[in-house]
Amino acid sequence: MTGDISNLADLDRLYETIRSRGRGLDVLFANASVAALVPLEQVTEEHFDTLFRINVRGMLFTVQKALPLLNDGSSVILNAGDEGLGVYAATKAATRQFSRTRANELKGRGIRVNTAPAPEQFKQHRAMRVPLGRLGRPGEIAVAVTFLASGQCSFVSGFCLYVDGGLNRIWRARRRGSCRASRPDKVSRPDNVRSEPRLGVVIQKGSSHVRH
Repeated sequence: MTGDISNLADLDRLYETIRSRGRGLDVLFANASVAALVPLEQVTEEHFDTLFRINVRGMLFTVQKALPLLNDGSSVILNAGDEGLGVYAATKAATRQFSRTRANELKGRGIRVNTAPAPEQFKQHRAMRVPLGRLGRPGEIAVAVTFLASGQCSFVSGFCLYVDGGLNRIWRARRRGSCRASRPDKVSRPDNVRSEPRLGVVIQKGSSHVRH
């Protein structure tokens, strides 16, 4: 389906289509957003409103309108983007905060809410800033999101998983004069996590996809 997440009627149409399947949702990946590199002195009212209308308002109602369809124990993943891009960074800071507050609000239903920030694909020269020396590939982001959606993350909520080649945790930490690194322990799959096919929806720029 094609629609605009800042248009609530389009969101209603999407979720009505999903409701007609009669199965609810196990996974919601709210990935749609827009980005633009504009220095402070060039920020316009239109630029500000466009980014917040799509990245914040659209994201909020994408999740809110999905609530009646989300099955207990389901997973919500938000795209929290890059932290250093002006107004865009402010919209993604809001996304990360929404993730934390929604994780607390939905804990009674066992719904997990996490974020998976990844560097935006602007220009290749940005790869020079990434410690691994290149931009991320779509498949690498998809693996991280799949991990957050899976039963292997059944005890993870309100978490921000950076998939950026070390950009936020290494490069920016060095700029502050300190560097913190952590290595997560291997996560095993709990015995009581179900393994049957799951139904989810990916909301991304230009379209939405229902995945089995």
